Amino acid sequence: MSQVPPDPESAAQLNPDDQTVSSDLDGPSAQSEFLRSKFEVTDWVAIANEVRHFDLEAVANHLGLVKDRHDKNKWKGAGHIISINHDKFYDWLADRGSKGAIDLVMLVQNCDFKAAVHWLSGQSLTAANDSQFQIPVRSKSRPLELPQVDERHWEDVQRYLVEMRGLPAKLIHRLHAQGLVYADEHWNAVFLRYASDADGQTWARHQPTGALLRGTRDPAHPFHRLAPGSSRDHGWFWIAMGHGVVQRVLLTESPIDALSLATLETDKRSQIPGITIYLSTDGAGAIPLKPLQTVIEQGGEVTAVFDADHAGEKMAWRVAQQLRGVRRMAPAYGKDWNDRLLGEQQPQDRKPAVSARGDKQTLHSLWQWYRVASELGHSQNYLTRISEVARDVVEDHPLSQKARSAMRQDFQTYQRRIVLELQSGERTSAPDTSLRAPAKKQRLEVEVGS
Repeated sequence: MSQVPPDPESAAQLNPDDQTVSSDLDGPSAQSEFLRSKFEVTDWVAIANEVRHFDLEAVANHLGLVKDRHDKNKWKGAGHIISINHDKFYDWLADRGSKGAIDLVMLVQNCDFKAAVHWLSGQSLTAANDSQFQIPVRSKSRPLELPQVDERHWEDVQRYLVEMRGLPAKLIHRLHAQGLVYADEHWNAVFLRYASDADGQTWARHQPTGALLRGTRDPAHPFHRLAPGSSRDHGWFWIAMGHGVVQRVLLTESPIDALSLATLETDKRSQIPGITIYLSTDGAGAIPLKPLQTVIEQGGEVTAVFDADHAGEKMAWRVAQQLRGVRRMAPAYGKDWNDRLLGEQQPQDRKPAVSARGDKQTLHSLWQWYRVASELGHSQNYLTRISEVARDVVEDHPLSQKARSAMRQDFQTYQRRIVLELQSGERTSAPDTSLRAPAKKQRLEVEVGS
């Protein structure tokens, strides 16, 4: 099993040395010089109207993305796989799309509107030929720019987390004392992100690789983004609960969801062996594959506990394509784990259950099939095909008869194997009852790991 320091809640040093890739490319053209001069009079609307219509392929090239050799509309790099169609684009990893050059720069550079407009105004966006597209563009590293700590606003940020989000004051106080969450000058809650070690043998914090900023001043219009220079692929907000070795890792969509789920599990923590890691992917971000694979290989569990909506289900299946043996769990009511926590605290205000598109029972059966196929030792290509079928179901496509037949055959094979192992003494305990062939009217317990 993966080890963590003896005190999993020990304070982390805050020393932002890590950097990530950004872009500071070609010198200004006559067009960009003209636009730069306009910044002096801060005519943001006029400038934005000009730069948003820049050619998206030229912008992608200058952002350091590389054109796919096999798909002329697809661009890759910096944690993105982006399809471009004229003035529209879609990021398959982030599961989001938009239109225009400004939004593309905001997505890839992880910056705000003004920064994107300013960046575009300084580029000589001449179209590159296909041979140029095949070669990655080397760009200067952008240093991590963590927001300055502003203790004047911590009381307000803490009030938001405790009173509006229902998180325990003791937990928030401890995380603040450790430097894992703090307030900046704009009343944002700043959650620090750390990379895990390369081999997954230990879960320790060294230097922060980024931060997620969560606005607290206007709950009706929540603001959240990564700090400039944050590494998308090598950093996560996470906390560890329990003692011993890492037995479980729960992947949430946000730091607040991670803390909410940890709070919900407080009463049963004494019944959970080892240490549980609650880790935020910050939306559809990357996951620490090597450490998670180590946990699974050593007999532990990794569960995708993303939101109960359409996007959360798609994210979970995307993880299943990357990480063999992952499980799925979603809140029984509300969209996310903070809704679930608040509903537990205030039953009269409990939000109704949210579900992904697609038949809920079929999706549950597909997760069972995925786990059975993993235990039967099917190839990664086979498991990937299951996840592709599942993602089609999420998009409201019916499950094909061929898929139903393969699923039924795997369940039968699995059950026969269990019987033989029990008879031979190779298996001394009863099989996991959740891995039985799905009944026609089986009730779905969404908070039981699938």
